[in-house]
Amino acid sequence: MVFLTRHFMLLLIVFSSATYAGINEAVSAYQKGNYSKAFKLFKPLAEKQDDSAQCALGVMYDKGQGVTKDEKQALYWYRLAAEQGNAVAQAALGDYYEHALAGLTQDYVKAAYWYQQAANRGNVIGALGIGLLHVNGLGTTQNYKEAVAWLKIAAAQHNQQAIFSLAYMYQQGYGVPKSNAVPYALLNTIAAADSRAFSQRATLLATMSESEIEQGQALTSELLKPKNFMKALAQY
Repeated sequence: MVFLTRHFMLLLIVFSSATYAGINEAVSAYQKGNYSKAFKLFKPLAEKQDDSAQCALGVMYDKGQGVTKDEKQALYWYRLAAEQGNAVAQAALGDYYEHALAGLTQDYVKAAYWYQQAANRGNVIGALGIGLLHVNGLGTTQNYKEAVAWLKIAAAQHNQQAIFSLAYMYQQGYGVPKSNAVPYALLNTIAAADSRAFSQRATLLATMSESEIEQGQALTSELLKPKNFMKALAQY
């Protein structure tokens, strides 16, 4: 069984088009790092069932921003937002069930459910999460092609873990034709920012022919073009 690990934080809050008074002020305070003010503004909105505000409270309790870090409170607010269809909160629930946070029993089936819900709404962490669960056959079927499909979606949104994992899939030939040029190109796009990718690229490069290197360099250029990631990969 293949195991790939995820390393990510829920850094991005995606706010809906909420119209409650104060939502813009709350978002502005959060973005400026004034977390205490943001928390005070989000709280009444969350209590009025605004899913974006509920998710915001989840993140703030999760990270200890403007309030004492409390995973159980984070879980409470994430769940309320997730049940209303908030994709960020759904991805967070998937993470909580996968890693048994806030006193939860580890449950890959529930993790897969919530990641899938988030992924269906275009959430990058949801796509990454369900993709890796498909790789490992945890909470869902082991399906490399399905895994690759979701990892591509996350990778196209510049998620470094998804790109690294996708490179691994191509290098091993899991769900895609085995290749050296494609993983080399993928790793090229993140090597400057990801030490694992830098190291793996060096190892891979030592095994590549001149032709493969040329192909990989050409693909790198295509992958880096705006909105061309999926099209470039489809050519290989």
